[in-house]
Amino acid sequence: MTITCKLGDIRTNAAIWALIGKDPGDAVCTLLEPESLTNAYRLDDYYNKQYSFPNDNNAVLAQYELDHLYYKARVLEYDFRIIGPVLNGYFRIACERKDERKEQLFQANLLHFYSDGSDTPDVLSRGELYDMAAYFLAENGTEHPDEIECTIEVSEAPAPVIWCKLRDLEDVLRRALADVYTNREMIELEFISQPDDHFYQYVYDYEVQIPVLGLHFLYGLEANDKASVYDSGFRFLDDCLLVYDETDGKGWGRSCDTIPQYVDWYCKQHPRRSQDGMQLDVPDELDCRIELPYRMCRYEVYPCPLEL
Repeated sequence: MTITCKLGDIRTNAAIWALIGKDPGDAVCTLLEPESLTNAYRLDDYYNKQYSFPNDNNAVLAQYELDHLYYKARVLEYDFRIIGPVLNGYFRIACERKDERKEQLFQANLLHFYSDGSDTPDVLSRGELYDMAAYFLAENGTEHPDEIECTIEVSEAPAPVIWCKLRDLEDVLRRALADVYTNREMIELEFISQPDDHFYQYVYDYEVQIPVLGLHFLYGLEANDKASVYDSGFRFLDDCLLVYDETDGKGWGRSCDTIPQYVDWYCKQHPRRSQDGMQLDVPDELDCRIELPYRMCRYEVYPCPLEL
């Protein structure tokens, strides 16, 4: 999909997302190799992490997130690019880890500029893409950056997918999504249950489906956030499994089981039988479809079988 606009139409990154009709939490990313960023030029404020907060509680929580969530350098680029022909290159929006929270404590956006023909970023920055592009244009003597024509190219490649049997599912998830678990790459949900005003539910940024049964699953964590000057207060309390059943369409429900345990219970409750009375569903043999949050490179073709 290709969208044409003027730079003045995308003065904020939020305007870019609105134009392409996507939400960051649902967008596919590509994981960059750390070596690809080694030689890129960093604009002066690229590593500025001096955050200010209106109250001490947020400052404590922010320090907790820096200490416990940003374990290592992981850069993921979203699956679209903004081309500025007069700059002889294009921009990509990226992030250090996919973290979709209702109240962002940190500036989430990273910005990469690629010169034409380059496979790796030439310049790195943060913040609003408009500001970075306007800075480059001013360096080139352009007086009216808002009138510059831009093209947004959005990838139409299918989301990355892994297929496996239910009996192998948990092992596949551990191997394929180890970094997603380690870096707490999550999406914050609306409350499914509300024990108190400081209760949150996060789900890891992937989905498991059992197509033949019409079941969808999200794994996640429940957390309690009561920050104070004495204690960060942000604690993950319990694992949670959210289940959506296409047959009843009642929305996501909570389960304490693992996915294999839930599917085993489901097959016993909803037996599917052939004409001779034999039960059709053998849970261990059911096909599972895992929608991944990112590609390992731009050249992978999906959906694909398990090759780990």
